[in-house]
Amino acid sequence: MAAIGVPVAIHYLAQQRTRVLPWGAMAFLQQSISSASSRRNRLRDLLLLLLRALAIICLVLTFAQPLASRLWSGGTDLETVFIWDVSLSTTAVGATGQPVIDSMKQTLLTEISRLPSTSQVKILLAGAELRWLRDEPLVLSETNRRSLETSIRQQQADHGGSELATAILTALSGTEAESSKTRNLVVLHDGRRQGWQATDSTRWQAIHQRLAATSRLSIRSLAASDAIEANSPQLSVSNLESDRETIALDSAVRFRATLKNHSTTTPVTATVIWRIGKREVERSNAVSIPAGLELKLEQLLSLGEPGCQQVECEAQLPGDILPADNTLTTVVSVHAGIPVLLVDDTARTQQGQILPSEFLAAAFGSPLGSDAKTPDKKLIQRKHSLFSPQVVKSRDLTPARLRGNLAVVIANAESLPPAAVVALRSFVENGGGLWIMMAADWEKNPAWISDLLKELGLESLATSQRTLAKDPDHRMKIIASDPSSAFAEGIAATRLDLHRAELLAVHELNQRAYLDDEKRLETEHGSPVLLALAVGAGRVILQTSDLSRLNTNLPILQSFVPLVREEMMEAVEGALPKHNLNSSEPIRLPLAAGGSAGDPLRIKRPDGSMREMVLLGTAHESRETMNPGIYQIEQPNQTSSQDSPELFSVRRPPSESVLDAISFPETTALIQASASSPQVASAEVRRGRWPLAWLFAILTGVCFAAEALLAHWIARQREVETVTIELKPIF
Repeated sequence: MAAIGVPVAIHYLAQQRTRVLPWGAMAFLQQSISSASSRRNRLRDLLLLLLRALAIICLVLTFAQPLASRLWSGGTDLETVFIWDVSLSTTAVGATGQPVIDSMKQTLLTEISRLPSTSQVKILLAGAELRWLRDEPLVLSETNRRSLETSIRQQQADHGGSELATAILTALSGTEAESSKTRNLVVLHDGRRQGWQATDSTRWQAIHQRLAATSRLSIRSLAASDAIEANSPQLSVSNLESDRETIALDSAVRFRATLKNHSTTTPVTATVIWRIGKREVERSNAVSIPAGLELKLEQLLSLGEPGCQQVECEAQLPGDILPADNTLTTVVSVHAGIPVLLVDDTARTQQGQILPSEFLAAAFGSPLGSDAKTPDKKLIQRKHSLFSPQVVKSRDLTPARLRGNLAVVIANAESLPPAAVVALRSFVENGGGLWIMMAADWEKNPAWISDLLKELGLESLATSQRTLAKDPDHRMKIIASDPSSAFAEGIAATRLDLHRAELLAVHELNQRAYLDDEKRLETEHGSPVLLALAVGAGRVILQTSDLSRLNTNLPILQSFVPLVREEMMEAVEGALPKHNLNSSEPIRLPLAAGGSAGDPLRIKRPDGSMREMVLLGTAHESRETMNPGIYQIEQPNQTSSQDSPELFSVRRPPSESVLDAISFPETTALIQASASSPQVASAEVRRGRWPLAWLFAILTGVCFAAEALLAHWIARQREVETVTIELKPIF
């Protein structure tokens, strides 16, 4: 704009300078010359000066290429949408010693302050989940500006990652419907590569197509002013898990944590703290992690309180630029005894005979003991026992008896009434577990097994034929169907004595009725011995033999105990909630685990907000689990002294701890594609970046033309208005 002074300087320099000579004969000449002519000349010169200055101003604005939406936008036709990255990485400490999100707040407020009072503003928060800061656009009145500033300053970062490409598509949705509005999209980010989804070419192609098809729209990226120093100390707890998330009361469980040093040049020494709830139980000082490497830790902890327990691992490192990822929490469900029914009609025919229910109870950790007052057997609950079994006769298997139990094991039943068969189907479909053991002798196999399998939709397995070992002294071997499976590892099949297990007889099933991944145990010839089948929301464990010592030696082997416990855990899987989830994985509370269809359940999210859970089939569900942290279910009539709340942990994505930088040219290339592309260039024209530049170019030409014509006309007029003075003698 300094060029505006050029016409002024030319104006004053071009004025004629005259030398005044006193002449007595001209003393009265001033009276004869009109003063109006002098004023007219000054006005012409001033107009010429203004035209020259205006021409320079228009020329400058032509090269500045201003946006039409910034200069005229009547009413509320201008809408600015800010896409604000509030992911975990924005809590990193910048060069100023403050979290980067603080400088992003100030940048956002500065951008808003530059907008006219008639424009509208919307802010889309791009964190673990996409959400609008305000539901409706705000016109920037003084009251709304103050309210918006308060909301921005109070906004906290999420504990998860962001997806900026998804956020841009969300902000672009609906722009075609209101094409009369001029929109500015501003992506405010922390300068980290994580979250831009740069490798998702399909999504970015959709963004470019949307931009090219939308008129009166501009988009730009704006990075935080506070940069993160490279190779600063940074340590994260990237993973935390336990051997099991469902354990018995007072039993010990092994936890595994992974610590990662993100600095590629500096080794770090940290303090590792383990907590159960808020109580510190273990501390390790001077834990060293080499530069750029991971360290895996194991900790054995005993949980002595029933209910959902939070186990936390924290790595403390002084000067860590991202302390928000130094802690991870996992949830373990501690049970005093999962209720299980054992159905056994076996009659004791000789002294010292061990019944199938007694083998199972011993494997559960709750062996049967004698009671002098009653002829029946009762269960002795032992410490560290996860299951609490109760033995019943088949005639007592009623719907009322099923209520409150999570699994039923039919070890040997002479008969089942039709009402019990129907009740078992409903029990399984609602998430309960059912373990059915077929008799070794098919002729003695009661008809209720076929009726029950048909009721469960497994009619293809209801008919079978019995296979006997060719030599009673050389029985069929039992092996794990997949030695590398989680089931085989759970029963330690390679280290215990499963290889010694033998069968005299087994029922051959129709192979088309089951899948290979449903087999757990089989004979050496491939005949299934143990199948795990999904029925409704529950599980059915079908065993093609029984536990009679005349038929198999499996109940007396060491591997029998972990085998029974593994299969029972699979059987009750549909009745127990999964407490540790990944982001966006739904939270499910089965009806069998707590509550009823009529109970209204609410879930408290990590940010403190409450959401209603929805009853879908046999479980209450909530799918709003994008934000990592602890979720807590609140049930009606629940007291802290009686029941502990159901807790769920949503894991933090490890990628959010990666603080690799992204440059401004890279973000510009992502959101605007290549500048040499004719399609993008035409889209830029349609979005209003050029119209005012052409307008000012035309005004520049008009001003220069008018200035030239006026200067020529003034010069001609000065020649015409030359005053002639004639002097005559008076004598």
